Amino acid sequence: MEYFAEHEGYRCGYCKSPNTNFSHGMWAHTCTPEVYQGLIDRGWRRSGHYVYKPTNNITCCPMYTIRCNALEFKISKSQKKVLKKMNDKSAAPKGNEGKIEQQQIDRLEKGEHLKMEVSEIEKPEITLSSVSESDKCIPTTSGTVELEKPEEIPKKESENGCSKKKSLKMDTTARIHDKVGSDTDKIKPLQKRREFRLQKRKEKLEKQGKPTELLNLNKEKGLTDLILENDLQVELVSVESKEFEKYFNELHSLYKKYQMKIHEDTEEECAEKQFRRFLCDSPLVKNGPYGSHHQLYRKSGKLIAVGVIDILPSCVSSVYFFYDPDFTYLSLGTYGALHEIYFVQQLNAMFNNVKYYYMGFYIHSCQKMRYKGNYTPSYLLCPEIYQWRILDDKLKEELNERKYMKLGVGEPVPQTVDDVMILKSRRILSYKEYNAKRDREEIAQYCTLVGSEMARKILLYRK
Repeated sequence: MEYFAEHEGYRCGYCKSPNTNFSHGMWAHTCTPEVYQGLIDRGWRRSGHYVYKPTNNITCCPMYTIRCNALEFKISKSQKKVLKKMNDKSAAPKGNEGKIEQQQIDRLEKGEHLKMEVSEIEKPEITLSSVSESDKCIPTTSGTVELEKPEEIPKKESENGCSKKKSLKMDTTARIHDKVGSDTDKIKPLQKRREFRLQKRKEKLEKQGKPTELLNLNKEKGLTDLILENDLQVELVSVESKEFEKYFNELHSLYKKYQMKIHEDTEEECAEKQFRRFLCDSPLVKNGPYGSHHQLYRKSGKLIAVGVIDILPSCVSSVYFFYDPDFTYLSLGTYGALHEIYFVQQLNAMFNNVKYYYMGFYIHSCQKMRYKGNYTPSYLLCPEIYQWRILDDKLKEELNERKYMKLGVGEPVPQTVDDVMILKSRRILSYKEYNAKRDREEIAQYCTLVGSEMARKILLYRK
């Protein structure tokens, strides 16, 4: 890696102030996933080959590394609505009349979403309680469910004059019969209704060829259940694979459409060279499942979104997410974040160390960037002593009062410049062997930022 000691301010993309955003930077020629994991746990983050760390004590908008514990993730009601909406055909806009106005989207964005897009359209569900007495059956994929009216209750006026109609409403002895099965079996209403619905969910997944072993059939639908039930196809492609080159033009076309429509970039700013440098080139050396990947989201075969991620020894790190603006109504930003959390859970079943979902930086001073705190439980990294602190209401109140604050308890651990490894003239040297006093201050600063452990694993390039 090459370390850049220059420390000039540049324009902030959040508060738009000129010359107020400060960060340290390095150019990573090559980097193992293990080393990059160590760097992001010290507040670094990559954009292509460029790796940077905000100087939070002087920058205008302090940025705290944020991660969600995917194994303990608690999905909210509004997040469930986003997942249900993926299969809700009534949510699709029809012409200009069906399009959601941008002002409505902006209001919804304040509540939920990782990529700044939320829509709260709930998928209607047909339940037994919603079927009128005149409806006798509901067609299903595996037969017909017949509903029988409750057994008649003898008319009996109570002291307060309850009618027969009211008494019938209080009765819970409805019986369900499946014409495919036996008509003589009487079924306990509450237990059997639930079992019937869960069985139909399982049959639907099996018919779609989706796994059912992770489906929780005994509790309310959770993240896994809702992800498995949608009709979206997601493909994971390594940026180093031949497949990736095959998809490159399709990916670039979607990226260009997204950037020009959502971020109002010019066509030159979305050129193929810029796209490749920003989201395709990576310093990470592929090692088994670890490395840089794109997740391709397709609906009925059409590419509608792409998640750029790094799979690392302890986490999945979100790099970027872009989507087809024509599908804004699906809240794809939120959907992508939820699917990436689900992906961490899948990886954990194979690699026990993978537990976290890194969402980049949390910027509390910027209102529109607080959405990342909606994925609970989430933790912020202290930029001084590198301890994790849960992002709860107490911490949010403290951040309301102070733009920048130390999040952990204790003092920074001293780093030793002698641990730094140097690459010069194609020779690997320890700092003692390098022994250049003119570079000592700069190299000591580098060592403090990456830490002694990483300094022993990284070769610092010197001319």
